[in-house]
Amino acid sequence: MSYSSAREKIKNTKEKDVVNLSINIEMLNTLLQYVLSENSLINKKSLINIRKLMDYLDMNEYKEDYARTIRIELIKKILEGVIDQNIHKDAFIEDYCLKELPNYSKDLSELFNSDDFSEYFSNDDVMFVNNYVEQNLTYIYLYRHSDELEGALQQLKLSDVNNLKKLNSQFEKIIDVMYRDIKSAKAINKFASMDFNIGGSNADAVVRSTIEELNKPNNHMKMGLKQLNSMLDGGLNFWLTLNSFNCWDTLYFSI
Repeated sequence: MSYSSAREKIKNTKEKDVVNLSINIEMLNTLLQYVLSENSLINKKSLINIRKLMDYLDMNEYKEDYARTIRIELIKKILEGVIDQNIHKDAFIEDYCLKELPNYSKDLSELFNSDDFSEYFSNDDVMFVNNYVEQNLTYIYLYRHSDELEGALQQLKLSDVNNLKKLNSQFEKIIDVMYRDIKSAKAINKFASMDFNIGGSNADAVVRSTIEELNKPNNHMKMGLKQLNSMLDGGLNFWLTLNSFNCWDTLYFSI
């Protein structure tokens, strides 16, 4: 079971939710570079995970910020085109987004033609984004309960002694739900690295480990008649006549 399937299993048991996760414009620009990049470390699962994060965003957080809103909408539409429509990340994805988001077409054209999105996206950049998305998806419940906790704490500060029992019950409910989310997160954390850590030192370690394993004597493919004879356990004998320097020699092989 992958991180993605485990997460879906948990999410399917409750109504889809959104959280107040504020992503600054610099990070949104980086995410745009990521989804448009041709870096080979970025695979379909990487893009699906970014879409999961985008789906969690409460757009009320961004309604007064056009610059961030347009970037989020563009990221979502690029991911839709690449993942669902199998559109290659070149000029065709730009045409697709302009067609699907006509209200933003002028600003989208400027974004696509911006020098910021034409820069090379390095392996380190990929790993930075992978870690950002991984951490936010894994611990999304912290954002989910932050408003409830903040509200309860604010009430506690303003409350008198007569309301403590009621507030205690409120805290118990919040903490109980949060604790269950924490347990769920622990159950799926072990799958997260499989989905996100696809390069850098982890990939190097995997490659080195694979090479070391293949270099073990037991993993070598042994060739030649000696090994063939060992494999067949002497189960076949035949005579072989060779013409060597015009002299016919007859050799006996046990194979």
